[in-house]
Amino acid sequence: MLRVLALAAAAVGVAACGPTIPTPTPAVLPVRTDATIHRKAGCEAFAIGRPVSGRLGVAELANGADVFLVSDASVIMHVIWPAGFTVITTVPAALLDDRGAALYRVGERVTLEQVSIGDHTGTDEDPYLAKGLFAGTCWGPGD
Repeated sequence: MLRVLALAAAAVGVAACGPTIPTPTPAVLPVRTDATIHRKAGCEAFAIGRPVSGRLGVAELANGADVFLVSDASVIMHVIWPAGFTVITTVPAALLDDRGAALYRVGERVTLEQVSIGDHTGTDEDPYLAKGLFAGTCWGPGD
């Protein structure tokens, strides 16, 4: 019994001497959204020849977060997300839908199946609009 206590005391002593790394508290941040785009009951089924697709990226800003896609050619494509979308700063950060469910995490591939790469340039001034069917849900005006 004495040996078990001595080992436990030694373990506590080692743990107390080690460096303490603070764990940041995750924050939910606003993202660029379009108030007219909401969750819908259903979408018309159609495919786009060249849909917008890339890996999710997040950059924290003074007033929220920029949530964008990075193409296979390493081009940043800016996106305006549906109403109510936010990002949580967990590691890795995650894009949350209007109900707070995590849809994608940083680095995961996102395909906006009904948004054509030719609709916009994807710049900050001419971003893509996340709408139609993606993440298993329909997003559009109305409803």
